Amino acid sequence: MKHLRIAALAGISILALGHAAFAQTYSQAPELDALVSSGDLPAVAERVGAEPRVIVPVGEVGRYGGTFRGGNDRNMLFTHLGHEPLIAWDADWIGEVVPNIAACYTASADSKDFTFTLREG
Repeated sequence: MKHLRIAALAGISILALGHAAFAQTYSQAPELDALVSSGDLPAVAERVGAEPRVIVPVGEVGRYGGTFRGGNDRNMLFTHLGHEPLIAWDADWIGEVVPNIAACYTASADSKDFTFTLREG
C-alpha cells in the first residue's frame, strides 16, 4: 500500500475517451478510496492540477489491479513510477512534440534558448 500511495502522490494520469468535458470527471484506483475516506489522502480532484494532461488511450482504457511485471533498474522505475518530461512525443509516434508538464514552449530564432511555461498545479 505504501508504494501505491507514493505513486498516487507522485503524479496522476487522467484517462479520457475524447472530449475535454470528460477531463472534469476524475477517478482513482479503488485502493485509494479508503485513504480518501479516512482523510489520509486528499480527494483526487484536489490532487490534480488545474490543467491536467488528458491522455487518450491508443487501444483501450486499462483496468486497476493485477501484477506489475517490470524491471527493477533505475530506468525502469522512472519509466513506470515517476519520470515525467516537460514535453513528450505524440501517442502515434509521428514526430509531433506535445505538451506534458509544460503547457507550451517557445524557441529563440537560433534555437539556443527555450522558454517553457508549466501547467498550473
